[in-house]
Amino acid sequence: MTPLNMIKSKRQKTVLMSLAALMLTSSLGLASRNLSEEDQIMLINAQHLHASVEGKNIKAGIIDGFFDPHSDTQAVLSHVTKDAYQGQNPRQVVYNAQNYGHDHANHVASSIHNMAPRTELRVIDVNNDPSVLHAGQGNARLIAALDEAIRAKLDFVNISLRIAPDRDWNGAISQDVKAAFLRARDAGVGIIKSAGNDQEFTGTSAYTLSLVELLEEMRGSMILAAATEYNSDGQHEKLASFSKGKMNFQTGKTKLDRHGNLILTRGSNLAGLAHDYTITTPGKKNYAYGAGNVRMIMSGTSMAAPIATGAACLIKSAHPRLSSKDVLDYILRSARTKSFQGNLDLPVGKYGRGILDVNQALTMIKKDS
Repeated sequence: MTPLNMIKSKRQKTVLMSLAALMLTSSLGLASRNLSEEDQIMLINAQHLHASVEGKNIKAGIIDGFFDPHSDTQAVLSHVTKDAYQGQNPRQVVYNAQNYGHDHANHVASSIHNMAPRTELRVIDVNNDPSVLHAGQGNARLIAALDEAIRAKLDFVNISLRIAPDRDWNGAISQDVKAAFLRARDAGVGIIKSAGNDQEFTGTSAYTLSLVELLEEMRGSMILAAATEYNSDGQHEKLASFSKGKMNFQTGKTKLDRHGNLILTRGSNLAGLAHDYTITTPGKKNYAYGAGNVRMIMSGTSMAAPIATGAACLIKSAHPRLSSKDVLDYILRSARTKSFQGNLDLPVGKYGRGILDVNQALTMIKKDS
């Protein structure tokens, strides 16, 4: 089984979502609040742009698997996306999306659509899209999907998938995959990737260390999204439980990260060495629509990434002269570094650069203009 093949598991018809091994979702806790679509917009301070520019004249890509095009996003899907499903039995498409894809691709696309309702969506289904079917399996299809994103001249691409080698879950990202990402960078595509639910300090394993190296080579054209959760009254904000890292004691030696924090202790500094390229957004118990147009809850950094992608679409729609790279830079530099209540500083590094705040990004852009 390869990192872009979806793994079957029991699908619950309730809104609870089980952990799909290759799609970066996570099991749900019981104490956190369910986040409506409106909550997600409010928590990143995006109400104004959501109601005004709505992400128009922007094209966003989703690289994922087993998508159902007959869903809430149907009106904004690109013609190429719709054409990929022509002649297929709609019931079979829904069945595949629900039972093999676990509604993942649809929930991701729906989350972007909720944030930026007029952004055109190019869903590159790694299990169905004609642009990738010639490429074989696994990472070869990821590479083909990135090349399709370049061909389609997409502004942003959401990747809520693990990109480790096909036969090595924790192995370093292959040079061929890195080269595809760099081609996307050179073409001006901005990439938002889920940070993952590995519960480790990013940079510890060969996989996450190579992810940090890729981020540096992307030179600002790629960011990671970690996830926050909120308590039942919505007032308490913390890093989502599946985004908390626990370091293993290996040598017994004390090591410090770039901020002077101990890293060989139990902690929750998910961002780790990827701190400079990580933004945090709501990602636990998020509502959106799955396959068959069924509204449901999912959790994971997979759900955090499309919120950041949708926000990027809103900002670029409001400021079309900015490059996609510029937009990602503003998202990082304008991140909220105070607690939700505004009275405490967020721990340095734990939330990456901080919590996504669209209005603060707009203020910074205006100041720089």
